[in-house]
Amino acid sequence: MRNVAVINLFNGTGGGVRIALHIVEILAEKGYRVRFIALSGFPINKLDKMHGTNLIRYLGRNLSVKYFLNYSHAKYLLRFRHYIYKYYIKMIKDVINTYNPDVIILFDDIPKLKWDSIKARVILYSHFPYAARILCNIYDALDADRVKLFDIVKERFFRKFTFYKYFFIGNLRNLGSEIEVVANSTITSMFVKKVWNVDSKILFPFISTPQAITSKEALSTRSRPNVIVSLGVIAPGKRYSVLIDAFSILKQRMRNSKLVILGSLVDKNYYKYLHKKIKRLGLENDIFIITNVSEEKKWDILLKAKIYVHAKRFEPFGIAVAEAMYARAVPIVYKGFTSGPWIDIVEQGRYGFGFRTVDELADVMDQVLSYGKDELEEWGLKVRERAKRFSLEVFKQKFMDLLNKV
Repeated sequence: MRNVAVINLFNGTGGGVRIALHIVEILAEKGYRVRFIALSGFPINKLDKMHGTNLIRYLGRNLSVKYFLNYSHAKYLLRFRHYIYKYYIKMIKDVINTYNPDVIILFDDIPKLKWDSIKARVILYSHFPYAARILCNIYDALDADRVKLFDIVKERFFRKFTFYKYFFIGNLRNLGSEIEVVANSTITSMFVKKVWNVDSKILFPFISTPQAITSKEALSTRSRPNVIVSLGVIAPGKRYSVLIDAFSILKQRMRNSKLVILGSLVDKNYYKYLHKKIKRLGLENDIFIITNVSEEKKWDILLKAKIYVHAKRFEPFGIAVAEAMYARAVPIVYKGFTSGPWIDIVEQGRYGFGFRTVDELADVMDQVLSYGKDELEEWGLKVRERAKRFSLEVFKQKFMDLLNKV
């Protein structure tokens, strides 16, 4: 039985954690001895409930879980990322020295270590490398509908102290150890090439649906109300203000439509800003922002939506778009070269629509809502079939193919 160490930064909410948990479950199912390591996180039974895994059944058998810091200590340190990465690198060294794993699976970035002395096979699954943000000067705060100068200054200060200390940037072949990089999207693979001068394989993330969705799948697109949904954390980078402006234009043409924004509450000031905007536009009865919803509630709302809008401009992949398509909502995404949903999911208009301006978004939403029942049903079936390509079963098969590669 081969020993695998899966090492994550923090096990909580979010799509990255979900990927890590399912990778652990795939390995445990296949009989590997798995050590799941993180600085901190939630108990495994809580993670199972949140992310749709069943790791508890392997715990104590061929799966062990270890957190190096208690939850409150790690939560405090998250405010000071300099220290978090310092602990993270120390943790990786401890895992290698203590467990001597055959395979190490990491996420996102290549930490600064003496890789030429490490004998284990190393696989890096990158959602998007922070090293690329440093090298290419990418600031999410600048690609938002509400730019905060303080956030940019704070980020620059942080990067000054972490550029070469914690993240490897350069030719991967110079490390003296072969690290296999797997990207989650075409966008990520492009930046992996820029940062590490290596061609990476692409393994798309998967849609994780609750079992209860199977009883609701009969709800066809033709019988749905005029509901538009957008999903993602409540933060300026998601550009909900752009969507609200476009919806305001739409409401001048079509009165019987509603907009629902779902997401974890990350930025309270932005949340207040959106509510003030909605009130100023007189749309309090037409736009609803629902925060911190359960998976069941999320899917219940998606299954009632005719349209899903993803307004973020820089998005490496965008699993929420695929989830909405699985629920048969017609996707409208930002049309750009750094939009993963546009490139990888809707295939540049083949399985959905794109927009660049507020007026274009309003026009496309108006167009889709004007479709007849048969046309809507056809689109619903089409996008659902496309979304099935991002299933957990497809991910499992491709991940194991990658792992078993000689």
